[in-house]
Amino acid sequence: MAALTARITAIVGSSMRLRDEALKHLLADWPGPVERHPEPDDLTSLLAALDSPTLFGDPPLLVVRGDERWLKKVQEALAVEVTKPPGVGRMILLLSALDGRSALAKALGKSRSLVDADGPDERNAIDWTVQRLTDHPQGALQARELASVLVEVCGAQADALLMAIDVLAIHAGDDAISPAGLPVIAASGLKRPPWELSSAVLEARAPRAIDMYHAGGKPEPEAFVNACAMEVRRLLACAENLPEEQLAEIFGKNAKGWVIDKSRQRARGIGRPTLLRLLGGLIGLQRQLRTSGTDADLAVELFVLHAQRLLRPPSR
Repeated sequence: MAALTARITAIVGSSMRLRDEALKHLLADWPGPVERHPEPDDLTSLLAALDSPTLFGDPPLLVVRGDERWLKKVQEALAVEVTKPPGVGRMILLLSALDGRSALAKALGKSRSLVDADGPDERNAIDWTVQRLTDHPQGALQARELASVLVEVCGAQADALLMAIDVLAIHAGDDAISPAGLPVIAASGLKRPPWELSSAVLEARAPRAIDMYHAGGKPEPEAFVNACAMEVRRLLACAENLPEEQLAEIFGKNAKGWVIDKSRQRARGIGRPTLLRLLGGLIGLQRQLRTSGTDADLAVELFVLHAQRLLRPPSR
């Protein structure tokens, strides 16, 4: 893994868990303060800070998270910055994707400051999961058997696989992870975690959300709607610019920093008026599901389609 010798280091991968693991590894070697900036509007000031000595204390390490839209606006400036010699500070970019043909990707590759945080694909998913089980602090019995079942249930999605391993570890208590916990995985519906379903809805990906809703066997409309409503309420809290302490109470004391950062980004992108309309639609859907004679699956599917139209209006 790249050390923080370059001016800018980028951690790129579709898995948030793997990106955060790579970030934790790099932060362990940094002696100074760390500042986190989700999709900063004023990137120029942050880049200037990399060359500005501080009168008191150590120079900062700037951790910048950005989605594809944000990256598209700033990648030319970043490509130029990567080629400059290191200053007093450092910057780490956390990106879900990066075009390998772009000037930024080429500059990061040349400076050896590109960290790959992608998960497995369908060809190596079982071997990758076996390795994760084997490396787990609790150890694992019959790791390949476990991995085969987990990949069958979760697919080659790193975050879903890691969540399933977490559940197995909790079920095992102080013992090694074993196949004895597999019935818990089947019962919990981890094939499509609630956050993944709500994310698909809020990203205006209606076909994917509907496919995931039906993927785990018999759909549970109330659970689906409750997950979406919870996420919308969290985004509304972010849109209100509440203090960190209040957000921590809303998201839960154990919520990771990247979860709140990601929610802030999403709240800014959607906007408070649209979030309020979505919440109103979810409240109406909850009432509809409690009405006898309602086709629950159809009601959910219609809401998902209306949400996509609201979040991504058709071009005129």
